[in-house]
Amino acid sequence: MVSTTKAVIGITAAGASMISAKSIVQFDLHKHQGSINSKSVVSKDSSKDLSFELLNQQSFFSVDVSIGTPVQNPVTLLIDTGSSDMWVNGASVCLPGTYSNSSAFVSKKKRYASSVLEGFELTATYASTYFDQVSSDFIAPTSTGVAAVATGINCSTYGAFNPDLSSSWKQLNLGEPFGIEYVDTSQARGVYGTDSLSINGVSVPNTTFAVASFSNSSQGVLGISLPRDESLFSDFTNGTTYNNLPQTLKADGLISKVSYSLFLNSLCDQSGSLLFGAVNPDWYTGELNTVPLVNIYPGFSDVPIEFDITVNGVGIADFPTLGDRKTITKTNFPGVLDSGTTLMQLPPDLAFALADELDFVWKEAFGYFVGGCPSTEQLRDSSIVFNIGGINYYAPLNNFIYTTSSPDVCAFVVSPFESNGHFNNADDYSKYNNYAILGDVLLTSLFVVYDLESYEISLGVANYEGYASGSSDV
Repeated sequence: MVSTTKAVIGITAAGASMISAKSIVQFDLHKHQGSINSKSVVSKDSSKDLSFELLNQQSFFSVDVSIGTPVQNPVTLLIDTGSSDMWVNGASVCLPGTYSNSSAFVSKKKRYASSVLEGFELTATYASTYFDQVSSDFIAPTSTGVAAVATGINCSTYGAFNPDLSSSWKQLNLGEPFGIEYVDTSQARGVYGTDSLSINGVSVPNTTFAVASFSNSSQGVLGISLPRDESLFSDFTNGTTYNNLPQTLKADGLISKVSYSLFLNSLCDQSGSLLFGAVNPDWYTGELNTVPLVNIYPGFSDVPIEFDITVNGVGIADFPTLGDRKTITKTNFPGVLDSGTTLMQLPPDLAFALADELDFVWKEAFGYFVGGCPSTEQLRDSSIVFNIGGINYYAPLNNFIYTTSSPDVCAFVVSPFESNGHFNNADDYSKYNNYAILGDVLLTSLFVVYDLESYEISLGVANYEGYASGSSDV
């Protein structure tokens, strides 16, 4: 473990040091909310269904990106540290009347007035469908005994891109067509190409991305993980990578090292930031503690391909019936720090053990652990504790408890890990089953530096007051 003091405010290729403001690119994050879809659970004591609708709202962070020459209407893309490809829906997948390229692009206000800080403003868009189920905007024909085929999606909310209308679009042959599928079974297929991006008036020319000719999600994705997490490489047959957005920012001289820091702020707040090439010391307290990424695919890659770190233990703190601290496990397991996932998945045995200690039981039809609602004091004072690199990080219990339409019923939104992968034998499954997806319910309590060149993660305790002060010193 490496400790980095708060005097270090920048990251360069030579290590942590002071850097020029010209090497910084900042995306401002803003949160928007939408409700999670309700599910029904059949009560053993009654013949009627109990419709537990989760009233809390989940999110994804997104950015409006304008593409092409001339610049087309912006498309809204999810910012995802759990994947590496940027892809947009092509206009050809849109339902009639849901795609338009007639409106003028309106630039958003930059966070900083300084001309040397390129401010890319993001909008955090909440959608119940992403990473939970296939988008409700996916339209399939009426069942006729033949497998459903996509006939189009609704592009009116998040937009689409028409490469035929861009003179700067260049289709690429990277050896394989584009294809990707996510944990929720949403997927996209299409072609690779390059074009100019405009984000809040900042131009990123010759960016490689994919245009989907098939998609079952109305939401495109801007993946910012490691190059070997790109779909071309992750099928383990092609082995090809390309410069995704973080790599392109360095190649274009906008940042000096392929790294960024992520501050999501508290779940109840409406702002956050993604800062490429630097660290803002006002956004965390104490020291940054650096841990190496772990390579969970040593048979396919000699370096890590995603942001997996080792979690050394999990416990519960300050829950009245458990005392000051209750250790649930000291068994190491890998987990990915994934901003594209709102909630959390843990190894099944651990998820059930946590829920049991908190008096929640699994409801398969509901898809969550269900139980009585903790008191206001318990939600305020209790935490789920994650030991990473020998340091305990506390995430408020309130982050993990969702209210429902029933005043006496709450959900514990840690789920047993499930993979959409395919395994050749039981040993492969057992290794991957001991895995976690660490989503925003934890990340909001942390300040995270993703170092894509050194294959390291640096963690700090999020400083909400420091961020709210609005300091632009980095």
